[in-house]
Amino acid sequence: SLVGSEMCIRDRFWTAALVLAASVIAGGAWVANLVSGPRSGDAARNALAVLPFENLQDNEDPQRLGQILQELIIADLSEFGPLRVFSSQRLLDIHKQLGGGGENWTIDRELATEVALRAGAGTLLTGTLSQLGARWILTCQLVDLSDGTVIKSQRLDGADLYAIVDRLTPLVREDLGLIQSDDPVPDVAVKDRTSASIEAYQEFLAGVELLNGLQFEGAAARLQRAVEIDPSFGRAYYKLAIARWWDQSVKRMEHNYGGAAPGEVLRNLLDSDVKLSRKDRKLVEAFEELVNGRPARAEPIFDGIVRSFPDEKEAWYGLAEARFHGASSRMARLASLEPFEKAIELDPSFSLAYYHLV
Repeated sequence: SLVGSEMCIRDRFWTAALVLAASVIAGGAWVANLVSGPRSGDAARNALAVLPFENLQDNEDPQRLGQILQELIIADLSEFGPLRVFSSQRLLDIHKQLGGGGENWTIDRELATEVALRAGAGTLLTGTLSQLGARWILTCQLVDLSDGTVIKSQRLDGADLYAIVDRLTPLVREDLGLIQSDDPVPDVAVKDRTSASIEAYQEFLAGVELLNGLQFEGAAARLQRAVEIDPSFGRAYYKLAIARWWDQSVKRMEHNYGGAAPGEVLRNLLDSDVKLSRKDRKLVEAFEELVNGRPARAEPIFDGIVRSFPDEKEAWYGLAEARFHGASSRMARLASLEPFEKAIELDPSFSLAYYHLV
């Protein structure tokens, strides 16, 4: 029967988790054996994990400034072709697997190293944030995970966090010995790649946290607030559409959100000049096809995303949905389970994937 509440979803999730765990263990493998370790040579060195920065003013970091710094640095470095940068969601999922707590997290060097190694990184960027009067002080270390040595330390200060990130990311590339590819990405300020509003980012991160916890209505409300604060915040629009879609598709309930339907949000996003990374634009394209009932057109887009970004669990989930809803036979539907299982390998707490396996 259809699930009528978020608590019922969680109950079904844990039932499915036990069933799936038993079957996988019986087959002789589990998630710990499926995560990739660090690679060798330049490929490993150019695989970077950026952890949340520690807020020295307040370790609890109620304003999520450490997370926001992490997001900004990842957003800026991810557009640089020779460098593979792991998403904050991937690192958070690994942190949870290792027994870490909530979304707003700080970790010590030992745990940071373990998270980065589990992701498959060869280098790690960690740092701290403090404030002196009106000026921010950012310190960070770039660590070679093959031997634990510090490649380079940096200390930057200024009145604008965005400007500090714009100064930091070229230094990281230089410290890694990277040069621009033959198809250079324009040098765009990080505020023009993502949101220029700290407040919008705070609402966005709160919304994503609720979304990860299957609290769809709360997530949609916080993400709606993020796009109201910053109407150019593309990632917030994307997550808003996903929150509304998952709410409607899982619970089969039409909440009056007072805004556009999920498919319309995604279509409008593609037709606008709202800021999106290359990966996020592909995700929006794929989910727009899927949400609007065109799974056959969505499948090849998702397939391309998981080939380029094999750690993107939402893309694996979308690929599975596209295959399942586009299947013409029971055998084809069974084949769609593989990408659901891949999403669970990446995040054993990814409840929606379990929901589709029961």
